[in-house]
Amino acid sequence: MGHHGAVTDTSGPADTVGTSEPAPRPVLALGAEYRRGRERLSALLADEPEDRWDRPVRACPGWTVRAVVGHLVGTVEDALAGRISGPPSEDV
Repeated sequence: MGHHGAVTDTSGPADTVGTSEPAPRPVLALGAEYRRGRERLSALLADEPEDRWDRPVRACPGWTVRAVVGHLVGTVEDALAGRISGPPSEDV
């Protein structure tokens, strides 16, 4: 999906993270939590008509449903590609 468009399934094996080595247990738990959240979000949005993706999100002023979903997917894509080195600083 990139950052805007239809939701895509970016899940992979839960026991590896970018290598053939087994992932540490905390990563496995994080992967399971991500998978549950992705499944819930996908189910919530699956039957939404295209025009509803451009509606504002009250919890995120200035953001649309499409932008929030793009942000969520983009963050995962960035993490899997190694473009995230940790949590954002207090300045962000």
